[in-house]
Amino acid sequence: MVFLGEALRFPNKNHFSLFFNPEEEDQIQKVHQRQPSALHHTSHLQLNAILFTDKNNWTIWINGQKITPTNPSMYLVIKKVSPEYIHATWKHKAQDYELKLRINQIFIPEELYPR
Repeated sequence: MVFLGEALRFPNKNHFSLFFNPEEEDQIQKVHQRQPSALHHTSHLQLNAILFTDKNNWTIWINGQKITPTNPSMYLVIKKVSPEYIHATWKHKAQDYELKLRINQIFIPEELYPR
């Protein structure tokens, strides 16, 4: 009996894809790095998910964009992450918005929908 891990031998230990070779993975990463942040061009923010381990080890998804302590957004400054919510500042159209968002909560700036 041969296990999948034994049958596959990757030349690069950081390469685990069954679909793309290392060169293709590099090209995909370069395209993702060139794309502007979706948080700059949107009219709202939605906290999709929080993956929380501790105050220094977490991942959040805002409008489908993954944000971590090592991969921050230049338009969203994360001040605090907990298992239930985040505190952040959204830099949007020359204005800063202080936010506290819970999972699936949406923030829409008031000037876009005046009362």
